[in-house]
Amino acid sequence: MVKEQVIAGMNYDDLASINTFARDWCAHKIAHVVCSTTGQKPIDVFNNEERSELNQLPSGVFDMPIWTEGKVHNDHHFVVGGNFYSVPTRHIGATVQIRMGLKTVQAYVNHVLIKTHVRKEGKGQWATDQNDYPDSAQYYLKNTAGVCIETAQQIGLATEEMIKKVLVDGTKTSLRKAQSILRLAEHYGNSRLEEACLRAIAFDNYSHKSLKKILVEGLDQKDTKTFSTRQAANTEDFAFLRAASDYTSTMEEHYE
Repeated sequence: MVKEQVIAGMNYDDLASINTFARDWCAHKIAHVVCSTTGQKPIDVFNNEERSELNQLPSGVFDMPIWTEGKVHNDHHFVVGGNFYSVPTRHIGATVQIRMGLKTVQAYVNHVLIKTHVRKEGKGQWATDQNDYPDSAQYYLKNTAGVCIETAQQIGLATEEMIKKVLVDGTKTSLRKAQSILRLAEHYGNSRLEEACLRAIAFDNYSHKSLKKILVEGLDQKDTKTFSTRQAANTEDFAFLRAASDYTSTMEEHYE
């Protein structure tokens, strides 16, 4: 009937015109025609029997989601729509059911909701909840490059220089290296780490392995023929330095 009375033989300017005509046809024409099967007008059946049984329309925007499945990888994330979404550690290796809606992405295991993220736009975006990681990983997540530099500044100038040098390329690997260097203070103390950094920098060595070796072997507490961790208090401690007056114009007097 719809095809016959609304579509067949009709000409419309656009989709909006079709919708306007269809709504008017439903509400004011066909709704008032007695139906041969019920003997009643559809509008009367609706008002007297059906209206009271209807549920309220949802207040939000209608969402028609896409359902799919994905595996949770070792980095705590599953991939959907070209983006990465995290779930708690216990679900690593599991296959999750994924609901990708207009605004959210939800993960289910055995029909139980385990995670909801705001949907990312584009490709290659990461939605990571740090609370999904175990306590053992929280240190590395919370100690960003900025936090590492602030911590190093509290230890000393040499440690600050060491950490800034390590972080210069801005990679995750360099961040992990900086975090590992600072964690040495938990075992050896701030003072020894500062002295070890001072020694390592003198040899232009920014390796975590070498820095740890200095601490393990106690080299930060020893003076050697090539290096002393004792910081000079004045210029007299340097054997080859001369007074500034030695380089003034009065030097000419000695050659006259």
